[in-house]
Formats: sequence, structure tokens, C-alpha cells
Amino acid sequence: MPARLAEDSPPVLPHIAIELASAVLRSVQAIAAFAAQPVRRGPRPWEEHTASGLLAAARLASHIEPGSRVLDVGCGSAHWLRKLRLFREIDAVGVDLAPPPSSDGITLLRYDGQSLPFPDKSFDVTLFGYVLHHVGREHARRLVDEAVRVTRRRVLLLEDSMPEFDFWYRLRNRCHRLETELVYAAQADAYVPPDGDAMFLTHAQWHAFLSAIPGIASVAVVPLAELFRNAHHTLVVAELATAGD
Repeated sequence: MPARLAEDSPPVLPHIAIELASAVLRSVQAIAAFAAQPVRRGPRPWEEHTASGLLAAARLASHIEPGSRVLDVGCGSAHWLRKLRLFREIDAVGVDLAPPPSSDGITLLRYDGQSLPFPDKSFDVTLFGYVLHHVGREHARRLVDEAVRVTRRRVLLLEDSMPEFDFWYRLRNRCHRLETELVYAAQADAYVPPDGDAMFLTHAQWHAFLSAIPGIASVAVVPLAELFRNAHHTLVVAELATAGD
């Protein structure tokens, strides 16, 4: 009988009162936690990076061994290297036409957009983060050849790619190309826009393009659509023939 009475009894507080009390208690928790610790200055990675960017960086990190020396070609602000360092201990180096002065212990160097200023097999992994679709096919081939030259294990590409591009995605790609040409031309004197169609390739085209390059042993195309709002985000993993030497 007591158990039946308990089942039939109304809640001690109405639902809305519980929600209001919880909101007040959460606010007091936040204020108390803020007051209990000193103001923290310096990098705030939890605010700097989006959730989708961190998920993509975690996926990239799964292809990078701890302690690897990693080169980011066309690194911009080095944001991909900073995200990667949240998941892997790496020796991070970035090159760009107009790199920032420094980035939290990451080595940043200027290069000419053509030749990488490093000896053969200087890095374990080389990354192109949404870079190659801004150049023409011959230029992209030269850059990947250079990446293969300076890399021991694998080359990773983050790219705008789909199994097929429909009309709307082709329109999107063309507008993206025109926009970035304007921005890059204003930022770096050495930037040269592609002399033909930019490298917006389908999954099969990326596989064929990379498989034809000497030194690349295998290519895997990994869609990242589940990590982002837009479906075009794609990871391409090129394993080098010298991996494991």
C-alpha cells in the first residue's frame, strides 16, 4: 500500500519549478567556478576551434604517429597544426606564401609556392589543408611531387571533393575559386591563380591523380561528410612507398 501511495502522489515540485531551480543552481555553479580560479591568459583552444574542425583534426591525427615531424604546406595561420597538437605530440612546421610571424612554438617559414625548402625525407607526414584546389593541375602535381620528396611516410590532403559534383556544387566551387583568388592576390605577391580549371576533383579523380605519382604506393579517399554541415569535406590518404623504411 505505501508503494502505491508513492506512485499516485503528485511531484513535490511542479516541472517548471524544477527547471527554474536547476537554472539558478547552474548559474551559481558557473559564478563560483569563475570566482574560485585566477584569470587564465594565453591560448584558449576550446574557443579557437569549431567542433567539426576538432573532429576532423582527430581523424587526421589517427594517421599520424606520436612524435612525428609534420609539415603543413600552405599553412596560413597554422590552425590545422594547432588543432593536431591537441591530439598528437608532433614537431610541427608550416610553410606559406605569407606566414604569420609565429604560432605558439610552431616553426613557420615563407616559401615560393613551388619548391619546398627542405632536404629529402625531412618529414614523417606532409599535410595539404584545403590548398590544392586553389591551383592548376600542373602546379598541384609539382607540389605533390615535392611533398613526396620531403616525406617519409604519408601525404594527407583535406579537400573539397564529392563522388560527383552536381550543378549547384560546380557553381559553389567556381565562386569559391574566384573569392579566394581575390583574397590571396591581396595577401601575397607570390600568389599566381590557376591557369585553367582549379583542382576541384571527384573522389575517383583524386584517387587517379595521386596514384599516378611516383613514390605513392596507395591512396584512400575518406569522406568526412558526417563531421561537417557541408558534404564536400574529404580526407585523402596517400601512403608512400618508403613507409616503414
